[in-house]
Amino acid sequence: MNASACEFMELVLKSISSYTELSHEIAHVIIIPVIKTLSHAIKNKNNALQVHLLNLLKVILYDCNFKQQQTDQEKRKEITMGNAKNIFKKDFFLDTIREGMENEQSFVR
Repeated sequence: MNASACEFMELVLKSISSYTELSHEIAHVIIIPVIKTLSHAIKNKNNALQVHLLNLLKVILYDCNFKQQQTDQEKRKEITMGNAKNIFKKDFFLDTIREGMENEQSFVR
């Protein structure tokens, strides 16, 4: 993933944010790969990509109805909500955030 891809994904997510179910579903599909890419960017000390990925995560978490409560109408929705809860329980998520906070560049932290 590169900076242009992050910016493009941000634009896509922001443009569909009014379609709550669609933005919610896309957010759940892409969050784990975004976090894993952020982890690699941190390990490689790619500060520019870290900033873009953090901006994308911000859009996912705040603009895409990420924490929207699920209805019982669709089984798929239940699965994605379970995945959302599990993301915050995974060590790699918290480790990535902790490692990112250790960055010496204040504009990245």
